[in-house]
Amino acid sequence: MKFWFCLELILLGFVTNITYAATLSNVNVEKQGEKYILHVQARVFAEAEIVKDIITDFSNLPSINPYLKKSQIINRDGKSTTVNMLTEACVLIICYKINDTQSFRFLNNETLFSNTIPNMSDFKYGWYRWIIRKNDSFPEKTITEITLDSEVIPDFFILPIIGTYHLKKKILDIAEITIKNLEITAQKKAVN
Repeated sequence: MKFWFCLELILLGFVTNITYAATLSNVNVEKQGEKYILHVQARVFAEAEIVKDIITDFSNLPSINPYLKKSQIINRDGKSTTVNMLTEACVLIICYKINDTQSFRFLNNETLFSNTIPNMSDFKYGWYRWIIRKNDSFPEKTITEITLDSEVIPDFFILPIIGTYHLKKKILDIAEITIKNLEITAQKKAVN
């Protein structure tokens, strides 16, 4: 009996050393004409370099985003990586399969930028900018701030009843699960 109690305490000690507290501090979706503008701010308890490695491991993105059904590298050269992604998501009772091919490149050590390639995507236009940086506000913790800004013009019909409220709710759901999975994956990599 004492053995099992001690073993539980030891295991509990290992588990509590890992902190899972991924948070979304801001999610904003706006519609201006045909264009959708997205802004997401998040915080994860993980090292910035590990977070960058996970986000740029393009073939494995479905492991952190369950709505992403496919992520395949099409081309890679010294400056950029072209990736084709297939997202499946339902908003209200309408389900979408969205194909998006993007060309990714780092603008600097903290900023990853991508452009949608319209003739290979279900978007007429789009760009995404991720800023991934260490947060030094809490010296006793390893925290990474992630800011995602995006503008896209869909080349598919979005029913007016969906509206920005329901779209924002779906994006919030996707962002929450993705950021939590990102943090868990990053913390596991840090331990290994």
